[in-house]
This record gives sequence, C-alpha cells and structure tokens, in this order.
Amino acid sequence: MRRLACCCLVLVALVAAGPAAAQAPQDLFGLDTRGQATAGASLVTDPGGWAAALHNPAALGSLERLHLGWAYGYGHFGMLQVNARDAGVLDARGVDLGLAVPLSRFWKKLPFPAGVGLSLHIPDQFVVRMQAIPASEPRYILLDNYPHRLETAISLGASPWKFLQVGFGLQMMVHLQGDDLRVGIGARSGRKFGEMMVDTTIPYGVVPQGGLILRGTFLPGALSHLRLGLFWREAYTLRVKMNIVADVDITGVVSGDTILFLKMIDHFTPRKISLGAAWGLPGKLDLYAGIDFLQWSAFDGGISEYRMRLDFGINPPLVEVHYPDDHFRDVSVPRAGLTLHAGPASFSAGYAFMPSPVPDQTGLSTLMDNDRHVVGVGVGLRIADGFGWWPHPVRLQSAFQFHQLVDRTARKVSATLPPVNHQGSLLHFTLGFETEF
Repeated sequence: MRRLACCCLVLVALVAAGPAAAQAPQDLFGLDTRGQATAGASLVTDPGGWAAALHNPAALGSLERLHLGWAYGYGHFGMLQVNARDAGVLDARGVDLGLAVPLSRFWKKLPFPAGVGLSLHIPDQFVVRMQAIPASEPRYILLDNYPHRLETAISLGASPWKFLQVGFGLQMMVHLQGDDLRVGIGARSGRKFGEMMVDTTIPYGVVPQGGLILRGTFLPGALSHLRLGLFWREAYTLRVKMNIVADVDITGVVSGDTILFLKMIDHFTPRKISLGAAWGLPGKLDLYAGIDFLQWSAFDGGISEYRMRLDFGINPPLVEVHYPDDHFRDVSVPRAGLTLHAGPASFSAGYAFMPSPVPDQTGLSTLMDNDRHVVGVGVGLRIADGFGWWPHPVRLQSAFQFHQLVDRTARKVSATLPPVNHQGSLLHFTLGFETEF
C-alpha cells in the first residue's frame, strides 16, 4: 500500500508541466509575408489586406478591392542547443490564409469605406499542441509549443475620415475541459479487469483586439506620406483541466480511490500594445519603425498544477505539488525595416530585438528562453495583368528570417543541480502570393 502511494507521488513529480507559455504564432514570425521580411516592422501600419484581421483591423478601412492571400512557412528549429546538444525542438510549418472584402461590394451607399477580413494560421501537424514532460527537464518554453496552434481572427475596419482608419476584431480559440476521466483497475475472483470512461467538453472563447491608423494627409509636403498606427490585443490562455479518478480494487490486498486533479495553462498570449510609424515615397521607398509592449508579468503557470487525493487509509490523504511563481517580466520589442520598390519588384529588409521575459532559473525547473536578434529579408514581384486563367493583379512574395539567440546559462543555487546552457539559432522560410479583384 505504501509502495503504491509512493509510486503515485513519483508519477506526479515526473509529469510536471509541459512548456506552458507560448505567444500567438503571428507574434513569432507574422502572417503577412512582406511583414515577415521587415521583421514585423510594417505589420501595424501597412499589413497586407488579407492578413490585416490578425495584425491590425484598421487596415481594412482602406480596402477598395477584394484581397485574397496564401502563404506557406517552414521554421527550422534544429539548431537550438541545450548543453551543446540538440534540444529536440520540433520544426514548425503551416499555411497562412486570408480574405478581405470591401463592404462597398454589398452596400453601395456606405457613407465611408469599410471592410471585413478573416485571417487564419493553420499548422499542418497539429490543431493545437500540448505536452506534459518532467518538471526538471530543461525546455524552450516559448519556442516548443509556440507555433503549433490554430490561429484565427475576424475583424472589421472603417475609414470615417480620409486621415483616420479604425478597426475592431475578435481572435478565437478553444480550450479542453475534462469533466471526468474514470479508470478502474484491479482483480476479482482471480481475474484482472480494467475499464475507462472519459467525459470532456471543448469550450471556445474569444479575445478582443483593435487598432487605428492615422494618415498625414492633412500635413504639408513630404509629411503627408506619414502614417502612425496603434494595435491592441487582450491576453488569452488555452487551458486544459482534467479530473482523473482511479478505482483500485485488489481483493485482500488494497482497495480505494486515487483522485488526481490536473490543470495545465498552455499557450498563454500576453496583452499586446504595438505602436508603429511609416513614411515613404510612393512607388519608391517605404520606411517602417515600431515597438511592441508585451505584458508577460500577468503569466502564471509555467509549471502545471497537480493535486492528488489518496484514499487508501493513509494520512494525510491529500497531496499537493507546489512550484514557485514564474515571475515573468514585461518586455518591449523594437523593430525597424524598409521596402525598396523597383518597378514590378520590391525588396524588403528589417531587424527586431526580442528580449526574453523569462527570469533567471535557479531552482529545480529550467524554463529556457533567450534574447533574440531577428533579421528579415524578402523579395516580391507584382504581375499587374495576372497570368493565363487569372486575369487579376497577382503579387508573389518570399521571405526569410534568421533568429540568433543570445547565449544564456542557468546557474542553480543548489550544488546538486548542474548549470544549463542554452543557445543556437532558428530559420524561417515563407513563400506566398496575394491577389486582388
């Protein structure tokens, strides 16, 4: 009996949380291919119409034609290392889709331009990825589950004045709520038996977001090409909750219940406020700058919560596993980029610095994350007359991002725990197209 209780405790200690914190996929690379090439610097003030529903709904207010976009991205994470060994982080790949429609297509008498958009990121391996691994095992908490999640938003934008665009939208997600998982094991009359019953629900939730774009059309000279943007998104979390009841009945040996309550807080996305500015010479050059404010201090749940009740005549019957608070910190992400236009071709480049919100890891757990330098480049080609069976303007776009992690070592307060060094880099390639008609 005592051995069974000890085994249960060991199991709970080993299956502590998986990598719980993760931002939205569009925060890691971006959906808009040109925005990826500028390292995200253009996403607040000048997102592609088909990607505006996720990056800034206000951009939908300037739609004149229907926009349709598609992109496929592949992220290579194989160069991430832990103590000079492959970290084993899964590569990320998936499809980005988007549609933006001007409402004037349906209501000719609208007093001002307006549009509605739908944007999606669809991983081609998972709808959502969660995992439970030992608490003591080092893991890249923001890069492991980070890009493996369905991301979708629907937004509305309008331009009540020529100099102002406003927008509002909703991002949508699902949770996994396990009302009951009951397992029965044992032996009766010399025969072994086992049975399981699962009762789960998948509730959905929505998160508000909004933005605005201010155009300098009322300013003199070159300042008339200035654009200022603001984007805001609330925090949200995907959660997994499960009550597990195990009935053990071995006649003459042991009989009783084990109740395990599991709560995983996964794919946390912090509240985000982004400011952006853009200035350019039409058809020649666009310059972008921006900064993102991410409220990571609101996160709590890097290690999952486990509570177990043993009813085998053992005192105390309730066993809880507690881990220290995560103490993540708020971060600011500066970005800068440009796009050079040369006839039907365009060339983009950008840089961003992403500081880590994860504090120094000095205890048993090692939630790994590093400051990152991000460099993006890209090239686009516009085919004004379309091609063959599609006589509408088409833009082909490719982008490449290089993320260099700043070397970091977690030094433990206990001499029995070895230091953990994590470093490396990751690559991301995207190829896509967009069209309007």
